[in-house]
Amino acid sequence: MPSKPKVTVAIPAYNADSYLESALGSLVAQSATPSEIIVVDDGSTDRTQAIASQFTKVRLFVHSQNSGIAAARNTAWQNAAGEIIVYLDADVVALPGFVEEILAAYTAPEIAGVGGRGLETVRENR
Repeated sequence: MPSKPKVTVAIPAYNADSYLESALGSLVAQSATPSEIIVVDDGSTDRTQAIASQFTKVRLFVHSQNSGIAAARNTAWQNAAGEIIVYLDADVVALPGFVEEILAAYTAPEIAGVGGRGLETVRENR
């Protein structure tokens, strides 16, 4: 792996217009910005595409119908240019230093994957 590997952040999104802007804003504000951000609109019927299109760093892929999160992640993976692919849900706001922390974990050649802990800050029960 190169000394500074390219990082792709991939976001599957389905009807995510109420929170996608915050998620994308948190990524472009990173001190170590991702090499690319991919949003896969998985058949949304809201303004998800329009919001993703407002960000110049975002590559947008659109499914004509909802195919599920696995299909959206596969579309991102097939089109990613990064050596490291980070999947985030569309309602996740990345804390400052998020990308740096991911990169720091890849210091040994035997490391092939890195995981983290998500903290729920807003909870709504159905």
